[in-house]
Amino acid sequence: MLGRSQLMDACRLLLTIFVMASPSESMEIQDWVQDQPLCEDCDMESFLLLEGEAFYSVPYIVKYLKQPLNVTWYKNAPKVEFISADVKDRVHYQDSALFLLDLVPEDSGVYVGRLVEPSGQCSNAFLNVTVFKTSYKNNSDVFYGKIQTSDMNQKVSCPQGVEKTCDDLKGNFTWYKNFTLIQGEHNPNLWIMKATRRDQGIYTCVCNFTYNNRTHISSGCRLLSVKESGGGASYNIMILSPTSEKQICDEGAKLKLSCSVFCGNNVDICEARWYINGKRIDHMDGYNQSTVMLVEPSGQCSNAFLNVKMSYKNNSNVFYGKIQTSDTNQKVSCPQIVKKTCDDLKGNFTWYKNFTLIQGEHNPNLWIMKATRRDQGIYTCVCSFTYNNRTHISSGSRLLSVKGGAPHVPPTGGVGLVHFLLFVHTPASVAVIFRVGRRSQLQYNDPLSNQREANM
Repeated sequence: MLGRSQLMDACRLLLTIFVMASPSESMEIQDWVQDQPLCEDCDMESFLLLEGEAFYSVPYIVKYLKQPLNVTWYKNAPKVEFISADVKDRVHYQDSALFLLDLVPEDSGVYVGRLVEPSGQCSNAFLNVTVFKTSYKNNSDVFYGKIQTSDMNQKVSCPQGVEKTCDDLKGNFTWYKNFTLIQGEHNPNLWIMKATRRDQGIYTCVCNFTYNNRTHISSGCRLLSVKESGGGASYNIMILSPTSEKQICDEGAKLKLSCSVFCGNNVDICEARWYINGKRIDHMDGYNQSTVMLVEPSGQCSNAFLNVKMSYKNNSNVFYGKIQTSDTNQKVSCPQIVKKTCDDLKGNFTWYKNFTLIQGEHNPNLWIMKATRRDQGIYTCVCSFTYNNRTHISSGSRLLSVKGGAPHVPPTGGVGLVHFLLFVHTPASVAVIFRVGRRSQLQYNDPLSNQREANM
């Protein structure tokens, strides 16, 4: 079993533990959370679900903690929405498991489980749940990835969350292809022998289970694409719009980018999709992508829409903990991984408060003498180091709260690099349409001709 010290990559260690207060139904979430013990914040798990189904989840951190646990679940909202422990309620928890039965879109949101061990040490588990209407079930945004293969025999595995539900609650597996039942398949892995293009499609793993004398289902889809030799567009893709490599938008604003690909007729695969720094946008913070396929007499057209929320660096989910203190002199230490990077690679430390440089501070520990509420804020330790003749940085932030006041978190913008890649198997034209404001820059990548990049 892993020790608590080995969990630091998954959970960020906070520094002080207080006595848990009894929450009030009407308390603001910020006030309530500040009154609670400071815990290890674990990485967020994300789930894409369909209305009418059931959701069951035990946070991955539970298997590393000492039992029995004192558990409190609540939904992150402007006011604390505590989850019931009554198993008769549609939304409730039992032991450390969270149940959302007969899902509705309003169940979407972030659920927080506060798990307290007998020793008093505690952990916060975060579950990001998005519930889609059933009419959305054949949209690729709710799929658990795409399997693109040239293997003769292909394995399609049940999504991990669905498989765990069936294993823990003693359910039964069934499989569907393009939402039609596949007879006789009741294992978590579906094998397709001698796969051909006829086997392409949407494969859905469904778990039927009984809970509290009622039958529920939980499902997940994967898209299978069988590769054929000799594919690819036979002509270079034409970029119709934009004609400029740079687009302008407001810092901190939201963007909606549209990429449309016309593929023509007699094609097996026609897909437009946005990539960020060469990576697929799957549950990537700050980005939300949807795709729509249109089939018209003139041919197939694929549209990819990308919503971008520019900033995440001042979100508490990326902080290395919160320091809540009443000490006169307060030490803010550089997060361990940043300090080790600087020590090992002979780097230089700098410190920022609310993302503004603090002059003359170049040590791994920042001392704030006679701390007052004016000293509250986000403190960021930055290590600048040289590797392979290039300068790099590594950073980590902590939130300082001087007891008796609330920290000020300033609004900021963010930066990123946006690319799009197009997958077409016929001569094609590409139209990329942007709706933007000012001050950020965008460039794009033509995968079949000259590469063009830009910062945004």
